[in-house]
Amino acid sequence: MTSKINTLTTLNVRGVGLIEDLTGIQDFTALKSLLCDTNRLTALDVSQNTSLTYLSFGDNYLMAIDVSKNTALIELRCYHNQLIALDVSKNTALTILHCYDNQLKFLDFSKNTALTYLDCSSNQLAELNLKNGNNSKLSTNSSFNGNNLSCIQVDNVAYANTNWKTKDATANYSLDCSAVVQYTLIPDVNFEKKLIYLGIDSGTVDGKVPTAKVAVVTTMDISSSSIANLTGIQDFSALQVLNCSGNQLTTLDFSKNTALKNLVCYSNKLTALDVSKNTVLEQLTCYSNQLTSLDVSKNAALTYLSCYENQLTSLDASKNTALTYLDCYNNQLVSLDVSNNPALTELKCYSNKLISFDVSKSTVLKKINCYSNQLTALDVSKNKALIELYCYSNQLTALDVSKNTVLRYIDCHSNQLTSLNLQNGNNEYFISFDFKGNPNLSCIQVDNDYSSNKSWKSYKDDTASYNKDCLSFTLIPDVNFENKLIALGIDSGTADGKVPTYKINTVTDLDVSNSSIADLTGIEGFLGLYTLNCSGNQLTALDVSNNKSIYSLNCSSNQLTSLNLKTGTNNYLSNRNFKNNPNLSCIQVDDFSYSNKNWAKDRDATASYSTDCSVAVQFTLIPDVNFERELIRQGIDFDGENGKVLTASISSLTFFDTHSNDIADLTGIQDFVALQTLYCSGNKLTTIDLSKNTALRALLCDSNKLTSLDLSKNIALKFLLCNPNELTTLDVSKNIALETLNCSANKLTSLDVSKNTALTYLGCFNNQLTSLNLKNGKNVKLSGSDFKNNPNLSCIQVDDVAYSNANWATAKDAAASYSTDCPPSVVVVSSTFEDQLIDLGVDTDGKNSSVLFASIINVTSLDVSNSGITSLTGIEYFSNLETLNCKGNLLTSIDVSSNLALKYLDCSKNPLSALDVSKNTQLTELYCDGIVTVTNKINAKNSASNQLTALDVSKNLSLIKLSCSNNQIVSLDLSKNALLTDVNCSNNKLTSLNLSNGNNSKLANVNFKTNASLSCIVVDNVAYANANWSTAKDAAAIYSKTTCTLGIEDVVFHKIAVYPNPTKGELHIENIVLEKASVYDTLGKLVKATKFTNGSNINSINLSGFPKGIYYVYLESEGSTISRKIIVE
Repeated sequence: MTSKINTLTTLNVRGVGLIEDLTGIQDFTALKSLLCDTNRLTALDVSQNTSLTYLSFGDNYLMAIDVSKNTALIELRCYHNQLIALDVSKNTALTILHCYDNQLKFLDFSKNTALTYLDCSSNQLAELNLKNGNNSKLSTNSSFNGNNLSCIQVDNVAYANTNWKTKDATANYSLDCSAVVQYTLIPDVNFEKKLIYLGIDSGTVDGKVPTAKVAVVTTMDISSSSIANLTGIQDFSALQVLNCSGNQLTTLDFSKNTALKNLVCYSNKLTALDVSKNTVLEQLTCYSNQLTSLDVSKNAALTYLSCYENQLTSLDASKNTALTYLDCYNNQLVSLDVSNNPALTELKCYSNKLISFDVSKSTVLKKINCYSNQLTALDVSKNKALIELYCYSNQLTALDVSKNTVLRYIDCHSNQLTSLNLQNGNNEYFISFDFKGNPNLSCIQVDNDYSSNKSWKSYKDDTASYNKDCLSFTLIPDVNFENKLIALGIDSGTADGKVPTYKINTVTDLDVSNSSIADLTGIEGFLGLYTLNCSGNQLTALDVSNNKSIYSLNCSSNQLTSLNLKTGTNNYLSNRNFKNNPNLSCIQVDDFSYSNKNWAKDRDATASYSTDCSVAVQFTLIPDVNFERELIRQGIDFDGENGKVLTASISSLTFFDTHSNDIADLTGIQDFVALQTLYCSGNKLTTIDLSKNTALRALLCDSNKLTSLDLSKNIALKFLLCNPNELTTLDVSKNIALETLNCSANKLTSLDVSKNTALTYLGCFNNQLTSLNLKNGKNVKLSGSDFKNNPNLSCIQVDDVAYSNANWATAKDAAASYSTDCPPSVVVVSSTFEDQLIDLGVDTDGKNSSVLFASIINVTSLDVSNSGITSLTGIEYFSNLETLNCKGNLLTSIDVSSNLALKYLDCSKNPLSALDVSKNTQLTELYCDGIVTVTNKINAKNSASNQLTALDVSKNLSLIKLSCSNNQIVSLDLSKNALLTDVNCSNNKLTSLNLSNGNNSKLANVNFKTNASLSCIVVDNVAYANANWSTAKDAAAIYSKTTCTLGIEDVVFHKIAVYPNPTKGELHIENIVLEKASVYDTLGKLVKATKFTNGSNINSINLSGFPKGIYYVYLESEGSTISRKIIVE
């Protein structure tokens, strides 16, 4: 009860871990303290909790928070979330803020003069304004590191440098950071004008807008603004609501707008729309565009989808289980599955091409508009909340709304209804209805026939009448069949030889198997039947020609002698079993070719398909009239032009000449099974299927329009003439008997005759060859051949170069040469790698699992980053590659040993376990950072799975920059790499690091941190390293000029005693003769150094006056060093 919560001042639900929604918190109006950390919250509304002084919601999943109404707020903890923006300009009382580990890009505290502590580390900050006139209040423990900052605006630079150490080395304090303001480019002038009008941008149009201004925008309406280009929208990272409708947009990229919840982009010119990255999207309005496809599978939060008036042929909403509204009308949909949309309340799918759809799972539907489709059945019995149903202009034969008791509007005119049941007990509340245009509907079942016939006369055809009980009957002579229908609840009472037709014409699934049925007469009345199982009976005849909707039939294990499947819709019959009917020799179908091709395994071997089982003679179809006329002319076909020929008339022919007859289709040639010579030149053939003509020895198919030719089954072929045509590929590897081949004047890019050892003549001139392999071991047999006019052919593979030059010098182009080993013409690559090569314009011959060698040989730079690539097989052929960026993929291995020109390699963020760059001696930059797995929201640790454990760069003497962070590397030796300026080997498992390359002064950017086992780093000059790299290592590590020796404790320091620890000042070190003791704080700063010359094994150092905290004491003795962690109280 609200009265019990509106006086509560403190609420702590921290650490529950299961809370996903705090809706209702708005009624806790007296709340001053709210703690809801470590739950599963994605949203939090505290706009009504204006008394709040303490708010903590760390360790959740919030992307946005509005605290503008919480002006009394003193402390705010919002760490470990996914916040991309945070505005505290209204919270002037704020003293403490923890917002670390988010995705914040901009923070402004210029209004927060009371601020005493701030931790905004581990974000993506590009701008930070601390200049509030009261910086002296801000704690020295505040932290700003782990960001992208280059400038931090403050009151006093000297004060900031002295007191605020915890920042990134790349960031500097400044009184004015305006000089480094980041901008977002807005190339579309109308887009920028609209931003100026909305107050997001200012001044005159200059093609850019400050990024800080757009990054915090959550709602924007730029509709009807003549915008053609929305470039710049990517930096509106906080955007939740966008209306860009009524513009001239052809493309949209919202991949960076991951906070987007409501997108309105209708009435543009879009042909594609990618919302796969917008996983929190709730509303999508994209109607009146030119979309041919729409993928919303990643938008599980979607509740509203409006995509009508596009060109969609399919729509998958199965992942959108929260969807309540869907309108997809005026598209070209042939199917629609809403079985996974139980929350749907309104569905508009009219004016499509739907044949059927199932709304039985959408039980809360209130409105269905499915008119002007091709529906043959519609079941709304489960849609008890239905108020409006518009299903007119379909092909419905039956409609039953008797279960829809709240129905008020129904329009089912212009169908093929034979049954209509309106008897829902509430006909008196009908508001609008129309049942006309159903000429076969004689009876409409209603609540009150008298009232309906009187008041609703004009809403039906004259041939129909209203009745309380519409009982037409279908005869069921077989008593066992009827008993089975009674048992299934389809019929009722006792067997009387008939069943009410309305009870069967909407039945979709019928299983009467194993029921001793001998006669299935009456099945013709099951007009809506989808599945029929009548197996295991005693049927001798079955006729389902009237069951047009059937797609599954099992009539196996009967005694059938007659089976009629000729429904006119055989292409829908997807599940079939006609086996175990030994007396069945003929099955009547729509198209016996289709059935033979697709249903061969569904019948007994003794049965065959036919369009007319009254005729037993076998025919071969000849669909091309010119083909049949030539058969008639030659006296082969003697029954006239009827699209077929007796199979017996052609099956024994060995020679057939049909050249120059304008034939476009040679279907039927497959039954010329004895054919040895086929002469079909000079026709209009685009394809030819010779897979059944296995006796073929000579084929003359020249001067056609063939685009493909499969001869893999014609292994006896000796003579092939296929020029000129439009062939792009030709495989003769199976035709080892081939003696003569002329494939000239085609579009071939490669040809391999290495298997054709009998070849005596080859003509392949006037093609587009880039690869020609003649190396068959029998080149001496070849004579008179011609390979000319292939301008892209540079290498021809042969048995013997000298022989070829001597005998075939004039057979090739001048640019081509003979070789015994030619490089591949095509390089096989993975599917995802090829996709990227196509996008980059490198691969220009389409998707075919390969790329032309000529297309890659001169490539010097390649960026295939973040592309989901699992294999870079083929990269070895990019021999001139200098720059390769393949980061952010799924590579487990990469071989660059053949890429000797490589200077730049970025293979970071891949699951690599090994990397060999020993051959890449020209390499100047190497980035192989591992993948970081966040194991909890406090610490980010590198995963041990599939990460580098070793890295050898000793051969890469030109290396200038190296980054190998976030791996499992144990040892790293850079002593050979004298040109290095940048090294990042942080977050590894290093125990050994050698930087002694004789040129340490060049190393400007270094990071060796988060290597817990690394106690010593070998350098050129210890003093230089300590002076310049003190913060680049872990506090426990030291720099040394000599080789570091690990595990010294058990030798020199075996009996050492250091006490007391913790200490209040005096620290004693005994059982060792010390030479020097150095004390460092946790930042790596040397705070005290003491030398010992007395030779005593009892010494002490004084730490009195040191601030409380942790320190590291480095003890030197006999040239060895050990460290101890000391706590000063």
